Amino acid sequence: MKKSVKFVAATLAAGLACAAFAGCNNKETPNSATDIEISFWEGSFGKTFMEDIVSGFTEKYPEYKVDLRTSKNAQTIANSLQKRKNDTTDIYFNQVQIFTNYTDLFADLSEIATETIPGETKSIKDKYDKSLYESLKNENGELKTLGWAGSTTGIFYYADVLEDEGIDVPRTTDELADLVTSLGETKKSFVQLKDARMGYYQYLVKAWMAQYAGLDYYNNNWLQLKDESGNTPSKEVYLSETDGRKYALDVLGSLLNSKTIIEDLDKYKVATYFNLGDAVMMANGNWVFGEVAALKEKNIKMMRTPVISALAQKLDTVADDQELAALVSAVDNVLDNGATVSLTGSGYDVSQADWDRVYAARTMVYNNGSEHAMIVNKYTNAMDGVKKFIQYYYSDEGLAKFINATHYSANANLTDETLVNTSSWTAHEKEQYARSKTNTNVTDGNATSPVFSKTATLHLYGTVDIVGQLTTTNNAQSAAALWTAFKNNVNANTGWTTWLKNAGIKG
Repeated sequence: MKKSVKFVAATLAAGLACAAFAGCNNKETPNSATDIEISFWEGSFGKTFMEDIVSGFTEKYPEYKVDLRTSKNAQTIANSLQKRKNDTTDIYFNQVQIFTNYTDLFADLSEIATETIPGETKSIKDKYDKSLYESLKNENGELKTLGWAGSTTGIFYYADVLEDEGIDVPRTTDELADLVTSLGETKKSFVQLKDARMGYYQYLVKAWMAQYAGLDYYNNNWLQLKDESGNTPSKEVYLSETDGRKYALDVLGSLLNSKTIIEDLDKYKVATYFNLGDAVMMANGNWVFGEVAALKEKNIKMMRTPVISALAQKLDTVADDQELAALVSAVDNVLDNGATVSLTGSGYDVSQADWDRVYAARTMVYNNGSEHAMIVNKYTNAMDGVKKFIQYYYSDEGLAKFINATHYSANANLTDETLVNTSSWTAHEKEQYARSKTNTNVTDGNATSPVFSKTATLHLYGTVDIVGQLTTTNNAQSAAALWTAFKNNVNANTGWTTWLKNAGIKG
């Protein structure tokens, strides 16, 4: 049972927390079993869909009262979490990093996720994207979170500019590099945010890694830092070129320099600058349309993530990038137009194994669904109502409310697509929603190696500022030099051994 909590306005922290939340009230008694408190971070999704879901839930279950508290500030929810078991909140919706220090509060959601949803034939697990669902489990295999939203990421571009220049949308990373060269210095290629963790380019790198190494290796070896003998964390795996990071770095080196980017932008200004037309392309996620509504009025599209050209080296029947690009076009024809699979076509003649490999690579897109976490306070005394709410959230009725309000695909799949009304959607929104049906989601939610989960300084390339070093106007570094710097960084006295220590692992 939740203990009685008195919200005292005299404390500044509590006062700020209430000010930040819409509808925050000063409860002096714990919730009843029929009162459900929800703390919800809007992000770029807005709150309309959540209000619609709450309305639908209370209409279906009038015996429950839902107190929805919304905030545009993710940190505000941490103010509630700091009270731990004395917080009356039942369900939190926020960014996953907000919950890092509060895992002791998490209720196990396995039963809720595996029971059949009332009125339907499937459970939440059955409807959930498989790769995203698995990414939500912790290192012990427990399901303590569910993702409440997911966004596809990639490269947005001005379609009119490419058409005017007579440039085709790139199919491979070599073609993407050719596009940058074609644009020259008269048109900046990318809007870049200043971020030592690579900003949104990290999403592209992770997609290219999965394309190159295969999703199984990416999930089971790279994210776990596990070698073929099952040893983890493996320094050798972290330094290996098997995962494709080196080749993804080579791609970034071919795209980014001081002349191809608009640099040093705050992350929240990237979409604004892109809206001004200051660059042709932008690495981002489909949440940008929630950040800058004016983008919806322009002929802006998100390309399928180009297939990493280094993949051709691993294929037996693909000789070069030209053949790889031709094969990608054939795959696109299957994906977009329902064409019949053919192992022989214009510019390619491949084995079934190579077709399957390129097909899988072409569908891969980084989805940040695991970054948007829904957790339940294990001290809730309204668990029956909480269970019903979460299952309603993932019911066809609830998912349709999310999709219709946001124009984004959900983490779980609808059984009845007729509930989605796309008549007012833009062409881009319709295209991305259609593609979501064939996407293979890449995520890093299941990066359970403690070296990743407990060491804030260890990322894709250690502590090396990849994008900053590539694009600086003063002594810019090559991709090859940065890969060497990364390896040296790991092997240094302050590298791997220190990271193990920080993660609580004996070296």
